[in-house]
Amino acid sequence: MDADRTDYLRRDAYHCGVDYGVFDYRRLLESLELEEDQQGGLAIALHRDGLHCFEALIIARYQMSTQVYYHRLRRIYDYYLEKYCGTFSPEEFASDDRVLEMTDIKLLAEIRSDARGAEGDRTRYASRIWNRDHHRWVHATGANANRKDALRSQELLEVLRSKYLDVEFVLDKPRKALTIYKLWTPDDTDDEGRLPMLNLVRSNGSKVVITEESQILGKIPKTFQVIRIFAVLPRGERLNEVRRFARDQWLGLGGR
Repeated sequence: MDADRTDYLRRDAYHCGVDYGVFDYRRLLESLELEEDQQGGLAIALHRDGLHCFEALIIARYQMSTQVYYHRLRRIYDYYLEKYCGTFSPEEFASDDRVLEMTDIKLLAEIRSDARGAEGDRTRYASRIWNRDHHRWVHATGANANRKDALRSQELLEVLRSKYLDVEFVLDKPRKALTIYKLWTPDDTDDEGRLPMLNLVRSNGSKVVITEESQILGKIPKTFQVIRIFAVLPRGERLNEVRRFARDQWLGLGGR
């Protein structure tokens, strides 16, 4: 619960044209209170009237993560953009001023120009971005992928590459799971007791940990991660065939 998170959720929702990131931040701000912590300092607490606003904030972050930040198209275009920017020589960003010169507008102009260029990685990734010629998903884990899912997905990738030699596959595995929130909940084990607690102040002045009062927070996963495999295939029967094969292989590997 911070100004930066509140700001970017609403800003991203607005620019993406979705309502997932919308919540009553004014009511949330008005419900903030201060209390003395165990070390004698000040800590933020929340009045009972702001409970639903806080829940809406966490729900907004979860929905924006699942529907926007980790959307399959957003992820594959992130991959293209990272690969494209990796084709620039280090000398082009040798100073802070050179880095600051690469604005969104200039980068888009570079992509547009390179998309019409000769063969090469720079042209290939620029063309995919500019012409919206993207890979299509053939495999996706659930929204709570773990280490075993990551290993199985890597194994599935090798199986797909060995069977479909003429198809280019890309594994999209986030570097780490995205954290939705970091609050202690009653279901946490003892070794997770160092997680921060947010107190909820009732109208009579008594306090309770917010996750003990909320009927929603304990049901929302604390982290989110989905692993996907993309393939260079047009829409059609062969794409469906590869998806069916990937699904059957995934189940055979013990995937969920």
